[in-house]
Amino acid sequence: MHSFYFNGELPTINNVLTAVNDDDNLPNMSRSSLYRVLRELKFVKFKRQAHKIFTEKGGLIFWRRKYHELIRKYRRENRTIYYLDETWLNVDDVCSPPTVSANESIEIVLHISSEAGFVPGGLLFFKLTDNSYDKRNRNVMNGETFRFEKILPLLSDNCVIVMDNARYHSVKEEKLAKASWIKDEIRNWLSQKGLAYEDSMLKVELIQIVKMVKHYYDKFVIDEIAKQSDKIILRLPPYHCDLNPIEMAWSLIKECVKTHSTTSKLPDVEKLLHEGIDHATPEHWKNFVRHVVEEENKS
Repeated sequence: MHSFYFNGELPTINNVLTAVNDDDNLPNMSRSSLYRVLRELKFVKFKRQAHKIFTEKGGLIFWRRKYHELIRKYRRENRTIYYLDETWLNVDDVCSPPTVSANESIEIVLHISSEAGFVPGGLLFFKLTDNSYDKRNRNVMNGETFRFEKILPLLSDNCVIVMDNARYHSVKEEKLAKASWIKDEIRNWLSQKGLAYEDSMLKVELIQIVKMVKHYYDKFVIDEIAKQSDKIILRLPPYHCDLNPIEMAWSLIKECVKTHSTTSKLPDVEKLLHEGIDHATPEHWKNFVRHVVEEENKS
């Protein structure tokens, strides 16, 4: 979608459908399937010069531009940039939300890397079974299983850690008062913060006070942990995993696992995973990051 705009072309549904189906790396899709995918990715359709074309909602555009602005700033400051991401691992090399059978175990694999490669000691396994896999909520990792504090000492000082918006990355330090709360709950929240209000105020007036100060309290747990270690968290724009070079590393590693796998035992697959990680050389990583920078420069 972004390449159409970059090349000065209109991303109509027919143009995008042709581009997708002509790309050997993408599955063939029907018009209705493509339309559904674009809606899920938060693209919206509007009419321009008798053509119905797709564009992103304004909030996503702003987020992406802000991300590009910050990542370029950090590169100019010569900060080390790390990329953190997870993938799925089972005996069938499944990387999308898998189906768990009674006799099969699955693991979430999480790692962190920089242009120099994967960080030694940064690999994290989280084993799932049919009892622990939450089909309603794909993301079963949480603040306890995601041992972020153990990763930080492995990283350079004054670095930047790029990650997506998974729930376990986005746990808030505290709940913020909101309009769905009853008036007494909002008053209690304001009182705990030492903020003045009048008893005669309407609920909407109390919420206005909250809105004026909430940016002081709207904080993520891991962001604050990172700050204590002189590190910065930078979150990717939604639906932009293409800006994380570790995604290309996962593809390389999974292909290595699939090529050499001769057994259905998960410990053997884990061993191949470690070998695949070793197979991702610094030269690979330089190419991965170079590709991502090229994608950033298109926006």
